[in-house]
Amino acid sequence: SIDEPISNRSLGTLLLQFLKYYATDFPYETSYISVREGAVLPKESKTFHPPRQHSDALVIECMVNPDIDIARAAGKMRQVRELFAETRDTLLSGLSAAQADTGAGDASESVLKRVLGVSQEASSISRSFCFAKHVSSYWTIVSALCS
Repeated sequence: SIDEPISNRSLGTLLLQFLKYYATDFPYETSYISVREGAVLPKESKTFHPPRQHSDALVIECMVNPDIDIARAAGKMRQVRELFAETRDTLLSGLSAAQADTGAGDASESVLKRVLGVSQEASSISRSFCFAKHVSSYWTIVSALCS
């Protein structure tokens, strides 16, 4: 749940939930993100300058100037949402295939470890570096879609 962000969940589980939420569940038409309040709030309660032309646009309130929508440049949100959904589906397919190949697996085992087939030794050696590198590459792609 978005209200319990970490509570004993693996990074892979959180990633899958993030992708699902922003691909299909987030109410783009009716809500905006307020980082200052740490909440999703109704768009009708706020006027941003200049106003958005598309009702399904991602709107994120600026922490410094709350009347500014810092996501205004993200004009290709439909494509980003499709990319999130496709990425989630791909990860879930990989997870299903990994479980079929190795049996149900240990319930405590990482979702990403099962999908990517990373050994425990390799995982502990390069976890931070590899994750940072992949996240950086992923956000480079998302940024390019938004410009």
